[in-house]
Amino acid sequence: MTEMTAHDFKLRADLSEVVGDHKIIASSVGPNGEACLLLVSPKFEKAPFEREARKGFAIFPFSKRVNHYPATFVRFNGHVLQRTELSEVDIAFPSVQPLPNGEILLVGARCHYRQGNPEENAAVFNRTGEIVRRFVLGDEINSVQTTSPGSVWVSYFDEGVFGNYGWDKPMGAAGLVCFEATGRVVWEFEPPVGVDAIADCYALNVAADSVWACYYTEFPVVKVDSEWRVRAWRSTHRECLSP
Repeated sequence: MTEMTAHDFKLRADLSEVVGDHKIIASSVGPNGEACLLLVSPKFEKAPFEREARKGFAIFPFSKRVNHYPATFVRFNGHVLQRTELSEVDIAFPSVQPLPNGEILLVGARCHYRQGNPEENAAVFNRTGEIVRRFVLGDEINSVQTTSPGSVWVSYFDEGVFGNYGWDKPMGAAGLVCFEATGRVVWEFEPPVGVDAIADCYALNVAADSVWACYYTEFPVVKVDSEWRVRAWRSTHRECLSP
């Protein structure tokens, strides 16, 4: 019989007044522990999540919206730190994170590679809600987390690692990649000796001084420090697998 452990929970904030009659379509935690929300009116709540059905085959999510929709970005930490109206959003199945200087990063989970031209599934808005740049972060994205200086960490599901949607050489082949806020790759995961490569990154946590991940197939817990050194432990016995 498994022993039960008691936990105390504390209410951090009531977001009802912040959200109002809007719907939350994406949420995350920012690098300073703040809540980051992407809101839409009920009229548009289904717009980012439509799918295409291929007759006799399967249903796939849209990689990008044909019709744009308006959204509101909110950063909240007991009080509203930032509220920005975004009038022209075409990101489907979005993730949302803050960047320095009030910029806002929206990333679509899927990304087609057609005729040598990958879709730009990342859009950066300034604090007045205008798109200031776009770039590619690859297909089948699991998680997006930024740091206070502006690094963008991205983890990938298996299709993002092995390829689909036209990707022969996926950007997410390493399973975990760090980008600059301009979309330039600065680091890609390489497993230490004795640990399998990433086939599907199940969990990611970007802390102030390190990055932690857990992935399939062996589910090691790995730590990437500020000098890009990687250590790994077995997730069951916490046995260190690398120096």
